[in-house]
Amino acid sequence: MYPGARDGLEQLIGRGMQLAVATGKSRRGLDDELDIHDAGALFVASRTSDMTQSKPHPQMLLEILHETGFSPDNTIMVGDSALDMQLAQNAGVLGIGVGFGAELETDLVDSGASFCAQTWPELVRHIEGLVA
Repeated sequence: MYPGARDGLEQLIGRGMQLAVATGKSRRGLDDELDIHDAGALFVASRTSDMTQSKPHPQMLLEILHETGFSPDNTIMVGDSALDMQLAQNAGVLGIGVGFGAELETDLVDSGASFCAQTWPELVRHIEGLVA
Protein backbone atom coordinates (compact mmCIF):
# COMPACT_ATOMS: atom_id res chain seq x y z
CA MET A 1 0.00 0.00 0.00
CA TYR A 2 1.37 3.39 -0.98
CA PRO A 3 2.28 5.84 1.81
CA GLY A 4 -0.80 7.84 2.74
CA ALA A 5 -3.15 5.39 1.07
CA ARG A 6 -4.99 4.24 4.17
CA ASP A 7 -5.63 7.80 5.37
CA GLY A 8 -6.83 8.78 1.90
CA LEU A 9 -9.13 5.78 1.61
CA GLU A 10 -10.56 6.40 5.06
CA GLN A 11 -11.19 10.06 4.18
CA LEU A 12 -13.14 9.04 1.09
CA ILE A 13 -15.16 6.49 3.06
CA GLY A 14 -15.81 9.13 5.71
CA ARG A 15 -17.40 11.27 3.01
CA GLY A 16 -19.83 8.48 2.15
CA MET A 17 -17.97 6.92 -0.76
CA GLN A 18 -17.83 3.18 -1.25
CA LEU A 19 -14.62 1.60 -2.52
CA ALA A 20 -13.86 -1.50 -4.55
CA VAL A 21 -10.73 -3.10 -5.99
CA ALA A 22 -10.14 -4.19 -9.59
CA THR A 23 -6.64 -5.63 -9.79
CA GLY A 24 -4.36 -7.65 -11.99
CA LYS A 25 -3.25 -9.54 -8.88
CA SER A 26 -4.53 -13.03 -8.16
CA ARG A 27 -7.21 -13.50 -5.50
CA ARG A 28 -4.59 -14.93 -3.18
CA GLY A 29 -2.23 -12.01 -3.86
CA LEU A 30 -4.94 -9.44 -3.16
CA ASP A 31 -6.11 -11.23 -0.03
CA ASP A 32 -2.52 -11.36 1.23
CA GLU A 33 -2.09 -7.60 0.63
CA LEU A 34 -5.39 -6.78 2.33
CA ASP A 35 -4.44 -8.97 5.30
CA ILE A 36 -0.96 -7.44 5.62
CA HIS A 37 -2.46 -3.95 5.73
CA ASP A 38 -5.64 -4.92 7.61
CA ALA A 39 -7.55 -3.22 4.80
CA GLY A 40 -10.19 -5.74 3.73
CA ALA A 41 -13.00 -3.90 5.48
CA LEU A 42 -12.31 -0.75 3.44
CA PHE A 43 -13.69 -2.32 0.26
CA VAL A 44 -17.23 -3.44 -0.55
CA ALA A 45 -16.22 -5.57 -3.55
CA SER A 46 -13.20 -6.79 -5.47
CA ARG A 47 -12.22 -8.62 -8.63
CA THR A 48 -8.89 -10.16 -9.53
CA SER A 49 -7.42 -11.32 -12.80
CA ASP A 50 -7.97 -14.98 -11.95
CA MET A 51 -11.69 -14.39 -11.32
CA THR A 52 -12.57 -12.65 -14.58
CA GLN A 53 -11.03 -11.25 -17.75
CA SER A 54 -7.95 -9.15 -17.16
CA LYS A 55 -7.52 -5.45 -17.79
CA PRO A 56 -8.16 -3.62 -20.03
CA HIS A 57 -11.22 -5.76 -20.79
CA PRO A 58 -14.16 -4.11 -18.97
CA GLN A 59 -15.61 -7.30 -17.47
CA MET A 60 -13.75 -6.91 -14.17
CA LEU A 61 -15.18 -3.47 -13.51
CA LEU A 62 -18.60 -4.25 -14.97
CA GLU A 63 -18.94 -7.18 -12.56
CA ILE A 64 -18.14 -4.87 -9.64
CA LEU A 65 -20.73 -2.37 -10.87
CA HIS A 66 -23.33 -5.12 -11.18
CA GLU A 67 -22.54 -6.60 -7.75
CA THR A 68 -22.65 -3.27 -5.95
CA GLY A 69 -25.35 -1.51 -7.94
CA PHE A 70 -22.96 1.36 -8.65
CA SER A 71 -23.71 3.41 -11.75
CA PRO A 72 -20.93 4.04 -14.27
CA ASP A 73 -21.91 7.73 -14.13
CA ASN A 74 -21.11 7.79 -10.41
CA THR A 75 -17.98 5.65 -10.49
CA ILE A 76 -14.34 6.68 -10.57
CA MET A 77 -11.53 4.27 -11.41
CA VAL A 78 -8.28 5.30 -9.75
CA GLY A 79 -5.21 3.57 -11.06
CA ASP A 80 -1.48 3.70 -11.55
CA SER A 81 -1.21 2.06 -14.97
CA ALA A 82 -2.23 2.61 -18.57
CA LEU A 83 -4.25 -0.62 -18.34
CA ASP A 84 -6.24 0.89 -15.46
CA MET A 85 -7.11 3.94 -17.54
CA GLN A 86 -8.03 1.77 -20.53
CA LEU A 87 -10.22 -0.36 -18.26
CA ALA A 88 -12.01 2.76 -17.05
CA GLN A 89 -12.67 3.91 -20.61
CA ASN A 90 -13.81 0.46 -21.72
CA ALA A 91 -16.26 0.26 -18.79
CA GLY A 92 -17.55 3.79 -19.32
CA VAL A 93 -16.32 5.26 -16.03
CA LEU A 94 -14.09 8.22 -15.21
CA GLY A 95 -10.41 7.32 -14.91
CA ILE A 96 -8.05 9.18 -12.58
CA GLY A 97 -4.37 8.35 -12.57
CA VAL A 98 -1.87 8.46 -9.75
CA GLY A 99 1.59 9.55 -10.79
CA PHE A 100 3.21 7.99 -7.74
CA GLY A 101 2.63 4.43 -8.90
CA ALA A 102 3.73 2.07 -11.63
CA GLU A 103 3.76 4.35 -14.67
CA LEU A 104 4.56 7.89 -15.70
CA GLU A 105 1.91 10.59 -15.66
CA THR A 106 2.26 11.06 -19.43
CA ASP A 107 1.47 7.38 -20.01
CA LEU A 108 -1.63 7.64 -17.80
CA VAL A 109 -2.91 10.77 -19.55
CA ASP A 110 -2.18 9.27 -22.97
CA SER A 111 -4.24 6.24 -21.89
CA GLY A 112 -7.26 8.31 -20.92
CA ALA A 113 -6.74 9.63 -17.39
CA SER A 114 -8.88 12.72 -16.88
CA PHE A 115 -6.52 13.89 -14.13
CA CYS A 116 -3.31 12.63 -12.60
CA ALA A 117 -2.64 13.17 -8.88
CA GLN A 118 0.89 13.24 -7.52
CA THR A 119 -0.01 12.63 -3.87
CA TRP A 120 -2.80 11.02 -1.88
CA PRO A 121 -3.98 14.37 -0.47
CA GLU A 122 -4.17 15.78 -4.00
CA LEU A 123 -6.14 12.72 -5.14
CA VAL A 124 -8.62 13.03 -2.27
CA ARG A 125 -9.11 16.77 -2.88
CA HIS A 126 -9.71 16.17 -6.57
CA ILE A 127 -12.28 13.44 -5.96
CA GLU A 128 -14.02 15.53 -3.32
CA GLY A 129 -14.26 18.35 -5.87
CA LEU A 130 -15.88 16.03 -8.39
CA VAL A 131 -18.58 14.85 -6.00
CA ALA A 132 -19.26 18.18 -4.26
